[in-house]
Amino acid sequence: MQDFTKLQTLCEKHKVITDIIHELEDIFTNDEKFIINTSLGNKKAKLEVTTSDEATVKALLAGFKFVETEISKEIGSFLGTASSNYNY
Repeated sequence: MQDFTKLQTLCEKHKVITDIIHELEDIFTNDEKFIINTSLGNKKAKLEVTTSDEATVKALLAGFKFVETEISKEIGSFLGTASSNYNY
């Protein structure tokens, strides 16, 4: 049961991270600014990004993609696979 709880938590984190990645990718085509308010458990975060600093947006995107890859690896170890939605 404890393993299932850990897997469920990892999947929740993965969803939050991939949602943020999609928002960051969309910022270049749809918006000049976006705000993400998210929470996971008792942790809350607010992220406000504008396209005025493209390097910052790209750095955030790369960082979140790295985190997504690491979470995917951990999920994969539970499921016996190793996959990620993002390659770079």
